Amino acid sequence: LYGFINTEGELVIPYQWSRAAPFSEGLAAVANDDLYGFINTKGEQVIPCQWDNVKPFSEGLAAVKKDGMWGFINTEGEQIIRCSWEGVESFHNGFAVVDILDLQGFINTKGEWNIRNIWTEVRSFSEGLAAVKKDDLWGFINTKGEKVSSCQWSDVRSFNEGLAAVKQNDQWGFIDTTGELVIPCQWNYVHSFSEGLAAVSKGGRYGFINIDGELVISCQYSNVSGFSKGRACVEMGSFKGFIDTEGKLVIPCQWYTFYSPKEAADLIEGAGVYCFYNEEGELVTPRRWTYVGEFSEGLAPARMKNGPFGFIDATGELVISFQWEYAESFSDGLALVKDNDLYGFIDTTGKQVIPCQWDEAESFSNGLAAVSKDGFWWGFINTKGELITPCHWDEAYSFDNGLARVKKDKKWGYINTEGELVIPCQWDDAQYFSEGLAAVKKDNLWGYINMEGELVIPCQWEYADDFSEGLATVSENGLDGFIDTTGKLVIPCQWDSAHSFSEGFALVEKDRRSGFINTEGELVIPCQWE
Repeated sequence: LYGFINTEGELVIPYQWSRAAPFSEGLAAVANDDLYGFINTKGEQVIPCQWDNVKPFSEGLAAVKKDGMWGFINTEGEQIIRCSWEGVESFHNGFAVVDILDLQGFINTKGEWNIRNIWTEVRSFSEGLAAVKKDDLWGFINTKGEKVSSCQWSDVRSFNEGLAAVKQNDQWGFIDTTGELVIPCQWNYVHSFSEGLAAVSKGGRYGFINIDGELVISCQYSNVSGFSKGRACVEMGSFKGFIDTEGKLVIPCQWYTFYSPKEAADLIEGAGVYCFYNEEGELVTPRRWTYVGEFSEGLAPARMKNGPFGFIDATGELVISFQWEYAESFSDGLALVKDNDLYGFIDTTGKQVIPCQWDEAESFSNGLAAVSKDGFWWGFINTKGELITPCHWDEAYSFDNGLARVKKDKKWGYINTEGELVIPCQWDDAQYFSEGLAAVKKDNLWGYINMEGELVIPCQWEYADDFSEGLATVSENGLDGFIDTTGKLVIPCQWDSAHSFSEGFALVEKDRRSGFINTEGELVIPCQWE
Protein backbone atom coordinates (compact mmCIF):
# COMPACT_ATOMS: atom_id res chain seq x y z
CA LEU A 1 0.00 0.00 0.00
CA TYR A 2 1.06 3.60 -0.60
CA GLY A 3 1.23 6.52 1.81
CA PHE A 4 3.14 9.82 1.93
CA ILE A 5 6.16 11.00 3.92
CA ASN A 6 7.39 14.55 4.51
CA THR A 7 10.92 15.84 3.90
CA GLU A 8 11.95 14.55 7.33
CA GLY A 9 10.97 11.03 6.35
CA GLU A 10 7.95 11.03 8.71
CA LEU A 11 4.82 9.19 7.57
CA VAL A 12 2.17 11.94 7.39
CA ILE A 13 -0.47 10.14 5.30
CA PRO A 14 -0.88 6.45 6.27
CA TYR A 15 -0.40 3.52 3.90
CA GLN A 16 -3.87 2.92 2.52
CA TRP A 17 -3.84 3.32 -1.26
CA SER A 18 -3.19 0.62 -3.87
CA ARG A 19 -1.56 3.30 -6.06
CA ALA A 20 -0.54 6.93 -5.59
CA ALA A 21 1.06 9.70 -7.62
CA PRO A 22 3.01 12.82 -6.53
CA PHE A 23 1.12 15.96 -5.49
CA SER A 24 0.36 18.57 -8.13
CA GLU A 25 -1.43 21.82 -7.37
CA GLY A 26 -2.17 20.60 -3.85
CA LEU A 27 -3.80 17.32 -4.86
CA ALA A 28 -2.50 13.79 -5.44
CA ALA A 29 -4.07 11.01 -7.47
CA VAL A 30 -4.74 7.82 -5.46
CA ALA A 31 -6.35 4.51 -6.33
CA ASN A 32 -8.53 2.08 -4.44
CA ASP A 33 -10.03 -1.05 -6.00
CA ASP A 34 -8.63 -0.01 -9.42
CA LEU A 35 -10.52 3.31 -9.38
CA TYR A 36 -8.86 6.70 -9.01
CA GLY A 37 -9.63 9.85 -7.04
CA PHE A 38 -7.68 12.67 -5.34
CA ILE A 39 -6.58 13.57 -1.81
CA ASN A 40 -5.30 16.86 -0.38
CA THR A 41 -2.07 17.36 1.57
CA LYS A 42 -3.87 16.43 4.80
CA GLY A 43 -4.73 13.03 3.37
CA GLU A 44 -8.43 13.89 3.09
CA GLN A 45 -10.20 12.40 0.09
CA VAL A 46 -11.64 15.41 -1.71
CA ILE A 47 -12.51 13.66 -4.97
CA PRO A 48 -13.91 10.09 -4.65
CA CYS A 49 -12.26 7.11 -6.35
CA GLN A 50 -14.57 6.75 -9.33
CA TRP A 51 -12.38 7.15 -12.43
CA ASP A 52 -10.72 4.37 -14.46
CA ASN A 53 -7.60 6.51 -14.86
CA VAL A 54 -6.49 10.08 -14.16
CA LYS A 55 -3.64 12.50 -14.82
CA PRO A 56 -2.21 15.12 -12.41
CA PHE A 57 -3.85 18.52 -12.07
CA SER A 58 -2.47 21.23 -14.32
CA GLU A 59 -3.85 24.75 -14.55
CA GLY A 60 -6.74 23.78 -12.28
CA LEU A 61 -7.94 20.81 -14.33
CA ALA A 62 -7.17 17.10 -14.32
CA ALA A 63 -7.76 14.60 -17.12
CA VAL A 64 -10.01 11.69 -16.08
CA LYS A 65 -11.00 8.52 -17.91
CA LYS A 66 -14.30 6.64 -17.84
CA ASP A 67 -15.41 3.77 -20.06
CA GLY A 68 -12.44 4.23 -22.38
CA MET A 69 -12.89 7.97 -22.97
CA TRP A 70 -11.22 11.03 -21.41
CA GLY A 71 -12.53 14.32 -20.04
CA PHE A 72 -11.55 16.88 -17.39
CA ILE A 73 -12.58 17.77 -13.83
CA ASN A 74 -11.80 20.80 -11.67
CA THR A 75 -10.31 20.76 -8.17
CA GLU A 76 -13.83 20.40 -6.69
CA GLY A 77 -14.28 17.16 -8.62
CA GLU A 78 -16.87 18.71 -10.94
CA GLN A 79 -16.76 17.45 -14.52
CA ILE A 80 -16.00 20.50 -16.65
CA ILE A 81 -15.34 18.69 -19.93
CA ARG A 82 -17.26 15.47 -20.55
CA CYS A 83 -15.46 12.20 -21.33
CA SER A 84 -15.56 12.19 -25.12
CA TRP A 85 -11.90 12.01 -26.18
CA GLU A 86 -9.88 8.90 -27.08
CA GLY A 87 -6.73 10.48 -25.66
CA VAL A 88 -5.72 13.74 -23.97
CA GLU A 89 -2.70 15.54 -22.54
CA SER A 90 -2.79 17.86 -19.52
CA PHE A 91 -3.50 21.56 -20.01
CA HIS A 92 -0.52 23.78 -20.78
CA ASN A 93 -0.80 27.52 -21.40
CA GLY A 94 -4.58 27.22 -21.58
CA PHE A 95 -4.68 24.42 -24.17
CA ALA A 96 -4.87 20.65 -24.05
CA VAL A 97 -4.00 18.18 -26.78
CA VAL A 98 -6.90 15.85 -27.57
CA ASP A 99 -7.13 12.81 -29.80
CA ILE A 100 -10.19 11.64 -31.70
CA LEU A 101 -10.34 9.31 -34.71
CA ASP A 102 -6.52 9.05 -34.66
CA LEU A 103 -6.16 12.78 -35.32
CA GLN A 104 -5.11 15.42 -32.82
CA GLY A 105 -6.03 19.02 -32.10
CA PHE A 106 -6.39 21.46 -29.18
CA ILE A 107 -9.27 22.41 -26.89
CA ASN A 108 -9.57 25.29 -24.43
CA THR A 109 -10.49 25.03 -20.74
CA LYS A 110 -14.20 25.09 -21.65
CA GLY A 111 -13.81 21.99 -23.81
CA GLU A 112 -14.32 23.98 -27.01
CA TRP A 113 -12.27 23.31 -30.10
CA ASN A 114 -9.50 25.84 -30.36
CA ILE A 115 -7.76 24.03 -33.20
CA ARG A 116 -9.60 21.18 -34.92
CA ASN A 117 -8.20 17.63 -35.06
CA ILE A 118 -6.59 17.65 -38.49
CA TRP A 119 -3.04 16.69 -37.43
CA THR A 120 -1.53 13.21 -37.10
CA GLU A 121 0.48 14.45 -34.11
CA VAL A 122 0.80 17.69 -32.16
CA ARG A 123 2.95 18.92 -29.29
CA SER A 124 2.11 21.37 -26.52
CA PHE A 125 2.40 25.10 -27.09
CA SER A 126 5.67 26.76 -26.15
CA GLU A 127 6.16 30.51 -26.50
CA GLY A 128 2.81 30.71 -28.31
CA LEU A 129 3.61 28.13 -30.99
CA ALA A 130 3.02 24.38 -31.27
CA ALA A 131 4.64 21.77 -33.47
CA VAL A 132 2.19 19.87 -35.69
CA LYS A 133 2.70 16.88 -37.97
CA LYS A 134 1.04 15.93 -41.25
CA ASP A 135 2.17 13.41 -43.86
CA ASP A 136 5.26 12.61 -41.77
CA LEU A 137 6.49 16.23 -41.87
CA TRP A 138 6.44 18.85 -39.12
CA GLY A 139 5.50 22.51 -39.03
CA PHE A 140 4.30 25.10 -36.48
CA ILE A 141 0.99 26.83 -35.78
CA ASN A 142 0.02 29.71 -33.51
CA THR A 143 -2.77 29.66 -30.90
CA LYS A 144 -5.31 30.59 -33.61
CA GLY A 145 -4.37 27.53 -35.63
CA GLU A 146 -2.63 29.60 -38.29
CA LYS A 147 0.49 28.12 -39.90
CA VAL A 148 3.67 30.05 -39.19
CA SER A 149 5.91 27.35 -40.66
CA SER A 150 4.58 24.87 -43.21
CA CYS A 151 4.98 21.13 -42.69
CA GLN A 152 8.38 20.72 -44.31
CA TRP A 153 10.68 19.48 -41.53
CA SER A 154 11.51 15.83 -40.84
CA ASP A 155 11.81 16.60 -37.12
CA VAL A 156 11.47 19.62 -34.85
CA ARG A 157 11.84 20.72 -31.24
CA SER A 158 9.69 23.16 -29.29
CA PHE A 159 10.51 26.87 -29.20
CA ASN A 160 12.85 28.09 -26.51
CA GLU A 161 14.24 31.62 -26.27
CA GLY A 162 12.52 32.52 -29.54
CA LEU A 163 14.07 29.77 -31.67
CA ALA A 164 13.12 26.17 -32.53
CA ALA A 165 15.40 23.46 -33.84
CA VAL A 166 14.32 21.97 -37.19
CA LYS A 167 15.72 19.10 -39.25
CA GLN A 168 15.97 18.80 -43.00
CA ASN A 169 18.08 16.41 -45.08
CA ASP A 170 19.49 14.89 -41.86
CA GLN A 171 20.90 18.25 -40.75
CA TRP A 172 19.65 20.59 -38.02
CA GLY A 173 19.15 24.35 -37.95
CA PHE A 174 16.83 26.87 -36.27
CA ILE A 175 13.78 28.92 -37.24
CA ASP A 176 12.42 32.02 -35.52
CA THR A 177 8.81 32.64 -34.45
CA THR A 178 7.90 33.87 -37.96
CA GLY A 179 8.97 30.53 -39.43
CA GLU A 180 12.07 31.98 -41.10
CA LEU A 181 15.16 29.76 -41.18
CA VAL A 182 17.64 32.00 -39.38
CA ILE A 183 20.35 29.40 -38.68
CA PRO A 184 20.95 27.08 -41.65
CA CYS A 185 20.51 23.32 -41.38
CA GLN A 186 24.18 22.36 -41.18
CA TRP A 187 24.61 20.55 -37.86
CA ASN A 188 24.52 16.79 -37.26
CA TYR A 189 22.71 17.32 -33.96
CA VAL A 190 21.59 20.23 -31.79
CA HIS A 191 20.13 21.00 -28.36
CA SER A 192 17.56 23.75 -27.73
CA PHE A 193 18.81 27.20 -26.76
CA SER A 194 19.46 27.85 -23.08
CA GLU A 195 20.89 31.11 -21.71
CA GLY A 196 21.53 32.34 -25.24
CA LEU A 197 23.57 29.32 -26.36
CA ALA A 198 22.76 26.01 -28.03
CA ALA A 199 24.90 22.90 -28.19
CA VAL A 200 25.66 21.73 -31.75
CA SER A 201 27.50 18.72 -33.11
CA LYS A 202 29.70 18.36 -36.17
CA GLY A 203 31.79 15.30 -36.95
CA GLY A 204 30.95 13.72 -33.60
CA ARG A 205 32.21 16.70 -31.55
CA TYR A 206 30.14 19.27 -29.65
CA GLY A 207 30.42 23.02 -29.29
CA PHE A 208 28.01 25.95 -28.83
CA ILE A 209 26.48 28.59 -31.10
CA ASN A 210 24.85 31.90 -30.17
CA ILE A 211 21.43 33.11 -31.36
CA ASP A 212 23.08 34.53 -34.51
CA GLY A 213 24.30 31.05 -35.43
CA GLU A 214 27.95 31.92 -34.74
CA LEU A 215 30.11 29.13 -33.35
CA VAL A 216 31.35 30.77 -30.16
CA ILE A 217 32.67 27.63 -28.42
CA SER A 218 34.43 25.31 -30.86
CA CYS A 219 33.31 21.71 -31.46
CA GLN A 220 35.85 19.93 -29.26
CA TYR A 221 33.87 17.94 -26.68
CA SER A 222 32.66 14.35 -26.89
CA ASN A 223 29.41 15.30 -25.13
CA VAL A 224 27.85 18.34 -23.44
CA SER A 225 24.77 19.43 -21.50
CA GLY A 226 22.83 22.67 -21.89
CA PHE A 227 23.77 25.76 -19.89
CA SER A 228 22.22 26.30 -16.47
CA LYS A 229 23.20 29.15 -14.15
CA GLY A 230 26.04 30.01 -16.48
CA ARG A 231 27.61 26.54 -16.44
CA ALA A 232 27.54 23.57 -18.82
CA CYS A 233 28.89 20.09 -18.19
CA VAL A 234 31.33 18.98 -20.91
CA GLU A 235 33.13 15.71 -21.58
CA MET A 236 36.58 15.02 -22.97
CA GLY A 237 36.86 11.28 -23.48
CA SER A 238 35.76 9.65 -20.22
CA PHE A 239 36.26 12.75 -18.07
CA LYS A 240 33.81 15.53 -17.19
CA GLY A 241 34.21 19.16 -16.24
CA PHE A 242 32.36 22.51 -16.52
CA ILE A 243 32.69 25.53 -18.76
CA ASP A 244 31.24 29.03 -18.45
CA THR A 245 29.42 30.89 -21.23
CA GLU A 246 32.75 32.16 -22.56
CA GLY A 247 33.93 28.57 -23.03
CA LYS A 248 36.43 28.80 -20.17
CA LEU A 249 36.94 25.59 -18.17
CA VAL A 250 35.98 26.51 -14.61
CA ILE A 251 36.23 22.89 -13.41
CA PRO A 252 38.81 20.84 -15.38
CA CYS A 253 37.80 17.67 -17.21
CA GLN A 254 39.18 15.25 -14.65
CA TRP A 255 36.04 13.78 -13.04
CA TYR A 256 34.34 10.49 -13.85
CA THR A 257 30.91 11.30 -12.50
CA PHE A 258 28.85 14.39 -11.76
CA TYR A 259 25.79 14.50 -9.51
CA SER A 260 23.50 17.42 -8.83
CA PRO A 261 21.19 16.52 -5.92
CA LYS A 262 18.24 18.87 -5.38
CA GLU A 263 19.33 19.83 -1.89
CA ALA A 264 23.12 19.47 -2.20
CA ALA A 265 26.16 21.18 -3.60
CA ASP A 266 27.41 19.60 -6.81
CA LEU A 267 29.09 16.27 -6.08
CA ILE A 268 31.92 15.16 -8.35
CA GLU A 269 33.92 11.96 -8.44
CA GLY A 270 37.40 11.46 -9.88
CA ALA A 271 40.21 8.97 -9.34
CA GLY A 272 37.96 7.10 -6.92
CA VAL A 273 37.53 10.08 -4.56
CA TYR A 274 34.41 12.22 -4.12
CA CYS A 275 34.15 15.88 -3.16
CA PHE A 276 31.68 18.79 -3.29
CA TYR A 277 31.97 21.87 -5.51
CA ASN A 278 29.76 24.95 -5.67
CA GLU A 279 28.66 26.77 -8.83
CA GLU A 280 31.86 28.84 -8.90
CA GLY A 281 33.95 25.67 -9.04
CA GLU A 282 35.18 26.18 -5.48
CA LEU A 283 35.81 23.17 -3.24
CA VAL A 284 33.11 23.09 -0.55
CA THR A 285 34.32 20.09 1.43
CA PRO A 286 37.66 18.26 1.53
CA ARG A 287 38.26 15.68 -1.18
CA ARG A 288 37.94 12.68 1.09
CA TRP A 289 35.07 10.31 0.31
CA THR A 290 35.97 7.10 -1.52
CA TYR A 291 32.29 6.26 -1.95
CA VAL A 292 29.11 8.33 -1.96
CA GLY A 293 25.73 6.75 -2.74
CA GLU A 294 22.58 8.38 -4.06
CA PHE A 295 21.08 11.22 -2.05
CA SER A 296 17.62 10.40 -0.75
CA GLU A 297 15.62 12.17 1.93
CA GLY A 298 18.52 14.59 2.41
CA LEU A 299 21.16 11.96 3.17
CA ALA A 300 23.58 9.71 1.30
CA PRO A 301 25.67 6.73 2.43
CA ALA A 302 29.42 7.41 2.35
CA ARG A 303 32.70 5.85 3.38
CA MET A 304 36.43 6.65 3.55
CA LYS A 305 38.90 4.24 1.94
CA ASN A 306 37.89 0.73 3.04
CA GLY A 307 36.36 1.84 6.33
CA PRO A 308 32.79 1.47 7.63
CA PHE A 309 29.78 3.30 6.17
CA GLY A 310 28.07 6.38 7.58
CA PHE A 311 25.75 9.04 6.15
CA ILE A 312 26.46 12.60 4.99
CA ASP A 313 24.07 15.51 4.49
CA ALA A 314 23.71 17.89 1.54
CA THR A 315 26.74 19.94 2.61
CA GLY A 316 29.01 16.90 2.80
CA GLU A 317 29.02 16.81 6.61
CA LEU A 318 28.94 13.47 8.43
CA VAL A 319 25.62 13.25 10.33
CA ILE A 320 25.43 9.49 11.05
CA SER A 321 28.78 8.16 12.20
CA PHE A 322 30.87 5.51 10.46
CA GLN A 323 29.74 2.23 12.01
CA TRP A 324 28.16 -0.04 9.40
CA GLU A 325 29.74 -2.77 7.27
CA TYR A 326 27.41 -1.74 4.45
CA ALA A 327 24.64 0.82 3.90
CA GLU A 328 22.16 1.80 1.17
CA SER A 329 20.26 5.04 0.50
CA PHE A 330 17.13 5.91 2.48
CA SER A 331 13.77 4.77 1.17
CA ASP A 332 10.42 5.15 2.94
CA GLY A 333 12.30 6.85 5.78
CA LEU A 334 14.58 3.88 6.47
CA ALA A 335 18.02 2.80 5.26
CA LEU A 336 19.34 -0.74 4.96
CA VAL A 337 22.51 -1.30 7.05
CA LYS A 338 24.72 -4.29 7.82
CA ASP A 339 26.42 -5.26 11.08
CA ASN A 340 28.14 -8.57 11.92
CA ASP A 341 27.05 -9.96 8.54
CA LEU A 342 23.35 -9.34 9.35
CA TYR A 343 20.99 -6.71 7.95
CA GLY A 344 18.63 -4.26 9.66
CA PHE A 345 17.33 -0.71 9.20
CA ILE A 346 17.95 2.75 10.69
CA ASP A 347 15.92 5.96 10.51
CA THR A 348 17.23 9.37 9.39
CA THR A 349 18.46 10.17 12.91
CA GLY A 350 20.68 7.08 12.87
CA LYS A 351 18.48 5.20 15.35
CA GLN A 352 18.25 1.48 14.69
CA VAL A 353 14.53 0.78 14.35
CA ILE A 354 14.79 -2.77 12.96
CA PRO A 355 17.61 -4.87 14.48
CA CYS A 356 20.31 -6.47 12.30
CA GLN A 357 18.89 -9.99 12.26
CA TRP A 358 18.38 -10.88 8.60
CA ASP A 359 20.87 -12.81 6.45
CA GLU A 360 19.75 -10.91 3.34
CA ALA A 361 17.50 -7.89 2.84
CA GLU A 362 16.48 -5.28 0.29
CA SER A 363 15.52 -1.62 0.76
CA PHE A 364 11.94 -0.61 1.58
CA SER A 365 9.54 0.13 -1.22
CA ASN A 366 5.78 0.68 -0.91
CA GLY A 367 6.22 0.31 2.87
CA LEU A 368 7.61 -3.24 2.65
CA ALA A 369 11.08 -4.80 2.44
CA ALA A 370 12.13 -8.25 1.28
CA VAL A 371 14.12 -10.17 3.94
CA SER A 372 15.70 -13.62 4.15
CA LYS A 373 16.46 -15.85 7.10
CA ASP A 374 19.06 -18.61 6.85
CA GLY A 375 19.83 -17.35 3.32
CA PHE A 376 17.26 -19.63 1.67
CA TRP A 377 13.70 -18.43 2.23
CA TRP A 378 12.35 -14.91 1.66
CA GLY A 379 9.45 -12.95 3.12
CA PHE A 380 8.45 -9.30 3.67
CA ILE A 381 8.46 -7.01 6.71
CA ASN A 382 6.74 -3.66 7.28
CA THR A 383 8.42 -0.48 8.58
CA LYS A 384 7.88 -1.69 12.16
CA GLY A 385 9.88 -4.84 11.44
CA GLU A 386 6.81 -7.06 11.59
CA LEU A 387 6.83 -10.06 9.26
CA ILE A 388 3.70 -9.63 7.12
CA THR A 389 4.53 -12.38 4.61
CA PRO A 390 6.19 -15.58 5.92
CA CYS A 391 9.66 -16.50 4.65
CA HIS A 392 8.62 -19.20 2.19
CA TRP A 393 9.66 -17.80 -1.21
CA ASP A 394 12.80 -19.12 -2.96
CA GLU A 395 13.59 -15.53 -4.02
CA ALA A 396 11.87 -12.16 -3.64
CA TYR A 397 12.52 -8.60 -4.79
CA SER A 398 11.33 -5.13 -3.77
CA PHE A 399 7.83 -3.86 -4.51
CA ASP A 400 7.30 -1.63 -7.51
CA ASN A 401 3.94 -0.31 -8.70
CA GLY A 402 2.29 -2.26 -5.88
CA LEU A 403 3.67 -5.65 -6.97
CA ALA A 404 6.75 -7.68 -6.03
CA ARG A 405 8.43 -10.48 -7.96
CA VAL A 406 8.60 -13.80 -6.08
CA LYS A 407 9.96 -17.23 -7.00
CA LYS A 408 8.64 -20.62 -5.96
CA ASP A 409 9.71 -24.03 -7.30
CA LYS A 410 11.85 -22.36 -10.00
CA LYS A 411 8.91 -20.30 -11.35
CA TRP A 412 8.22 -16.57 -10.98
CA GLY A 413 5.02 -14.70 -10.15
CA TYR A 414 3.91 -11.51 -8.38
CA ILE A 415 2.36 -10.72 -5.00
CA ASN A 416 0.53 -7.57 -3.89
CA THR A 417 1.21 -5.57 -0.71
CA GLU A 418 -1.19 -7.81 1.20
CA GLY A 419 1.05 -10.77 0.44
CA GLU A 420 -1.50 -12.30 -1.93
CA LEU A 421 -0.21 -14.12 -5.03
CA VAL A 422 -2.06 -12.16 -7.71
CA ILE A 423 -0.05 -13.42 -10.71
CA PRO A 424 0.72 -17.17 -10.38
CA CYS A 425 4.29 -18.49 -10.33
CA GLN A 426 4.38 -19.83 -13.89
CA TRP A 427 7.20 -17.92 -15.61
CA ASP A 428 10.81 -19.07 -16.05
CA ASP A 429 11.92 -15.48 -15.40
CA ALA A 430 10.17 -12.14 -14.84
CA GLN A 431 11.12 -8.47 -14.64
CA TYR A 432 9.68 -5.38 -12.94
CA PHE A 433 6.61 -3.65 -14.39
CA SER A 434 7.34 -0.58 -16.47
CA GLU A 435 4.64 1.52 -18.15
CA GLY A 436 2.09 -1.12 -17.16
CA LEU A 437 3.92 -4.09 -18.68
CA ALA A 438 6.49 -6.60 -17.42
CA ALA A 439 8.81 -8.82 -19.46
CA VAL A 440 8.34 -12.55 -18.73
CA LYS A 441 10.14 -15.63 -20.01
CA LYS A 442 8.71 -19.00 -21.07
CA ASP A 443 10.57 -21.80 -22.87
CA ASN A 444 13.60 -19.51 -23.43
CA LEU A 445 11.55 -16.79 -25.15
CA TRP A 446 10.36 -13.46 -23.77
CA GLY A 447 7.02 -11.65 -23.97
CA TYR A 448 5.05 -9.19 -21.81
CA ILE A 449 2.19 -9.38 -19.34
CA ASN A 450 -0.04 -6.60 -18.04
CA MET A 451 -0.70 -5.95 -14.34
CA GLU A 452 -3.58 -8.43 -14.38
CA GLY A 453 -1.14 -11.17 -15.42
CA GLU A 454 -2.52 -11.45 -18.97
CA LEU A 455 0.01 -12.24 -21.70
CA VAL A 456 -0.49 -9.27 -24.03
CA ILE A 457 2.69 -9.63 -26.13
CA PRO A 458 3.50 -13.28 -26.98
CA CYS A 459 6.77 -14.91 -25.86
CA GLN A 460 8.72 -14.69 -29.12
CA TRP A 461 11.89 -12.71 -28.36
CA GLU A 462 15.34 -14.00 -27.38
CA TYR A 463 15.55 -11.12 -24.89
CA ALA A 464 13.24 -8.33 -23.75
CA ASP A 465 13.93 -5.25 -21.62
CA ASP A 466 11.73 -2.79 -19.68
CA PHE A 467 9.58 -0.26 -21.53
CA SER A 468 10.81 3.33 -21.51
CA GLU A 469 9.09 6.21 -23.34
CA GLY A 470 6.72 3.73 -24.97
CA LEU A 471 9.43 1.48 -26.43
CA ALA A 472 11.29 -1.63 -25.24
CA THR A 473 14.47 -3.32 -26.46
CA VAL A 474 13.95 -6.84 -27.85
CA SER A 475 16.37 -9.32 -29.46
CA GLU A 476 15.99 -11.58 -32.47
CA ASN A 477 18.76 -13.63 -34.08
CA GLY A 478 21.28 -11.96 -31.79
CA LEU A 479 20.38 -8.40 -32.84
CA ASP A 480 18.44 -5.73 -30.94
CA GLY A 481 15.49 -3.59 -32.01
CA PHE A 482 12.47 -1.95 -30.37
CA ILE A 483 8.76 -2.74 -30.01
CA ASP A 484 5.92 -0.48 -28.89
CA THR A 485 3.41 -1.33 -26.16
CA THR A 486 1.19 -3.18 -28.67
CA GLY A 487 4.08 -5.53 -29.49
CA LYS A 488 4.66 -4.06 -32.94
CA LEU A 489 8.32 -4.05 -34.03
CA VAL A 490 8.80 -0.35 -34.82
CA ILE A 491 12.61 -0.29 -35.03
CA PRO A 492 14.04 -3.39 -36.77
CA CYS A 493 16.43 -5.76 -34.97
CA GLN A 494 19.68 -4.58 -36.53
CA TRP A 495 21.89 -3.45 -33.63
CA ASP A 496 24.53 -5.52 -31.83
CA SER A 497 23.29 -3.84 -28.65
CA ALA A 498 20.58 -1.29 -27.84
CA HIS A 499 19.86 0.51 -24.56
CA SER A 500 16.56 1.97 -23.32
CA PHE A 501 15.29 5.33 -24.58
CA SER A 502 15.85 8.43 -22.45
CA GLU A 503 14.70 11.92 -23.47
CA GLY A 504 13.96 10.65 -26.98
CA PHE A 505 17.28 8.94 -27.67
CA ALA A 506 18.76 5.46 -27.24
CA LEU A 507 22.38 4.32 -27.23
CA VAL A 508 23.06 1.66 -29.88
CA GLU A 509 26.14 -0.33 -30.84
CA LYS A 510 27.30 -1.70 -34.20
CA ASP A 511 30.66 -3.37 -34.85
CA ARG A 512 31.88 -2.31 -31.39
CA ARG A 513 31.13 1.35 -32.09
CA SER A 514 28.40 3.34 -30.32
CA GLY A 515 25.99 6.05 -31.49
CA PHE A 516 22.43 7.28 -30.82
CA ILE A 517 19.07 6.80 -32.54
CA ASN A 518 15.80 8.70 -32.10
CA THR A 519 12.37 7.15 -31.56
CA GLU A 520 11.90 6.88 -35.34
CA GLY A 521 14.96 4.62 -35.47
CA GLU A 522 17.01 7.26 -37.29
CA LEU A 523 20.74 7.32 -36.46
CA VAL A 524 21.22 10.88 -35.23
CA ILE A 525 24.78 10.37 -33.93
CA PRO A 526 26.83 7.92 -36.05
CA CYS A 527 28.27 4.75 -34.52
CA GLN A 528 31.85 5.93 -34.20
CA TRP A 529 32.60 5.94 -30.48
CA GLU A 530 34.38 3.18 -28.62
